[in-house]
Parts: sequence; structure tokens; C-alpha cells
Amino acid sequence: MKKAVALCLAAVLVLSMTTGVFAEGRTFGVCCTTDSPFFTAMNDTIRAVLEINGDTVITLNSERDQAKQIAQISELIARGIDALFLIPVDGEGVTPALLACREAGIPVINLDAPIHDENLVACTVASDNKSAGRLCAEDLLHRVEGGKIAVLGNSTLKSDLERITEFERVIGMNTGFSIAARADTLGKRETAEAAMRDIIREFPDLAAVMCISDTVALWAVPVLKEAGMEGRVLIYGVNGSPEAKRAVRDGLMTGTAAQSARGIAHTAVAEANKVLGSKKVEKHTWIPTLIITRDNLQDFFIDGWQ
Repeated sequence: MKKAVALCLAAVLVLSMTTGVFAEGRTFGVCCTTDSPFFTAMNDTIRAVLEINGDTVITLNSERDQAKQIAQISELIARGIDALFLIPVDGEGVTPALLACREAGIPVINLDAPIHDENLVACTVASDNKSAGRLCAEDLLHRVEGGKIAVLGNSTLKSDLERITEFERVIGMNTGFSIAARADTLGKRETAEAAMRDIIREFPDLAAVMCISDTVALWAVPVLKEAGMEGRVLIYGVNGSPEAKRAVRDGLMTGTAAQSARGIAHTAVAEANKVLGSKKVEKHTWIPTLIITRDNLQDFFIDGWQ
């Protein structure tokens, strides 16, 4: 595991070293939802790397509103950006804005979530979301022989659906487990908390909870605690956020499938520089995920993003 982490960090270092060889003084747009700590970490890393080179970064918060994101991309085009880093609210709904970028000659570096028409973006840099779901399922299977599982998902993002689909596929191969309940949190705390309360009321013998993200897992933790189920129910999230790693350390969460916000950001900047330098880029770059539990927590920096 330490070797894998070291290789990831080495790759990030190499990528960061490649960003200083291009022309300075460019303007980049970032359009994403900044209420997500994972997206915020990506944005902060993109900004830090580009501003070192004297470039300007304009970040606009789409607030999970596709219409607002389309309007913001139009604004960024009008402000003369050289390239756009995009985390789409909806991979299909954002198409009109992508067409506008193509008309304006602005390359789009797509991040994290898939795009419906990939011909409209220069490339996509994202986590291996299927791997994240699989890693959580495999760790769960290693810890208990069977039981009822609840899934707290989010239907608004395809990347989230990929995690859950793969998690359920792996779990479904083992007859000792069953998915007892599924709930769509819609990315909202009150919805997640209400769903968790309803589930444990119906299934007091719940064995585990698979959450679409660390944020949702951390919303579920106090609900389990107030029901006296803290520590008895295994709970998983996705992202590898500092808060989740501290929860794993403290025994509040079982594990988190860690995405590399910094790795995605460094790779995206390197790809953007290639595009602007008229160099060939890979259409898809999948950044590996790693499972973080108390067994390997010492291999990771708890108070930051990998």
C-alpha cells in the first residue's frame, strides 16, 4: 500500500513539474459546485498550480443548478478564458454550453463526471468510480459473513450511480448479504438523515451502510449514534476527505474509498497545457482509488487530501 501511495505522489510531482513550461498570462475558467469539499479541493489545487505560473483562474459556483452553470459558462466565454475546467451538473444538460465553447474555440477539460457527447470536450479526467464501489464492497465482505445493507445514494450524478452499481454487483455475488433498503439523498443533509432514521427503524439489525460520498456517511453517523448503533453498523463513504479519515481514525466510519482530488487537478492542468500547446492528449484518464481503513490509515495524511 505504501508503495502504491508513493507512486501516486510521484506521478503528481511529475505532473506538477510539467506545468511550468507553457506560456504565462492565460485565463482559465473553473465551473463547478463548490459546496462539495472534494470539488473545492480540486479547484484549490488547479488554482494553486496555475497561479504559480502567472495565470488567472476564475471560479464560478454552479450550486448544482444546470441552468445556472450554462449561464456561467457563457459568462466565462465572454470574459475571454483560454480553457475551461468543468465539473458538469448534468452530463447531457450542459451540452448547449459545450457547443458554445466549441464555437468560441475554447477547449474544455471535463472533470469527475462523464459527458454525454464526449466529442465536445478535449478530454475527461476522473476517478475510477466503479473501483470505489468495488473496494468498499470487498472490504465489507472481508469483515463480516453476511447481513442486511442499506444504500444511501444520489441519483443526480452518473459518477455516483457507477459507484453504487458496482458496489451492489459485488455484494450480489455473495448470498449471505442483501440490500435491505435504498434511499436517494439528493445530496441533501436533511434527506439523508431522515432516510437513515427510517431505515434503522425498519431494520434494527442492519449490518452496514454504503454511502455515495463521505459527506453522506458523515451525515449518517450521528443518526446511528443517537440510535445506539454506533460502532455496530459498518459504514462506508467515498472521497477520502480529511473529515472522513478522522472519522475512520476515531472508529465512527469503517472506511472510505479515497479519490485523489489533487491527483485529478494536477493531471487536468497538465492535460490543459498539452491542449493549449497543440499536443495530443488522452481522451480519458482514470485516476485510481484506494480504500482507507484503520488498517492502513498511517499511510495517509489525515488532515489533507491525497
